[in-house]
Amino acid sequence: MTGCPFSSARPERQQARSEAKRTRLIEAGIAAFGTHGYEGASLRDIAKRSGAGLAAVSYHFGGKRELYLACAAQIAENVRGVTASVRAALATQAPPLARVEAALEATVRNILQEKPQQDWPRFFMRCEAEDAEAFGIIFEGALSEIIAGLTHALSETPMARLGEDELRFRIGALIIMCFSLRSHSNFGFAALGQGPGERDRPEALALRLKRLYLPELMDQAT
Repeated sequence: MTGCPFSSARPERQQARSEAKRTRLIEAGIAAFGTHGYEGASLRDIAKRSGAGLAAVSYHFGGKRELYLACAAQIAENVRGVTASVRAALATQAPPLARVEAALEATVRNILQEKPQQDWPRFFMRCEAEDAEAFGIIFEGALSEIIAGLTHALSETPMARLGEDELRFRIGALIIMCFSLRSHSNFGFAALGQGPGERDRPEALALRLKRLYLPELMDQAT
């Protein structure tokens, strides 16, 4: 005698519904925390917005703090997805200068072409200013690898004579500019005197950023 053919599928459906609730809670949490901050966001409002209910918050996360940190981890995962092409460029066996140029162009393409949900940058800016632990989850989970990879690639070029601290500072400044152009694109391009057409020319923007932050590489490319 065989069991019911649908009995094994039932736990899978329950698991899928549970994961869907968890995802909705995180999405609602990112929106609420990004708009109101950690202290201002209400778990009741987050549960209502998600349609999952307050009990689901306790079941999946335990409490408000755990949900908040889970939101930060989700943003880190999303940023890693957006920046996959940058990491791929750094992981090739190409010469160091070629890796840097390819990674820089990939970064600029992400700025110009990928449009994140508006809740992402709001959450990021909030936690960057208000919560070191949440910011650390995003930075260490999504950005530190790229900064380290670019710095290491530069250390294999003649720019190594500048020292690791200077290389890290240059790359950090470049990444800050890239994030500013991504989260404040209208302001950034207007302040730089760049018209709408410049957004369709990632290679040109990458070249100008390289000239600004890594001018020594211009001599090597000629």
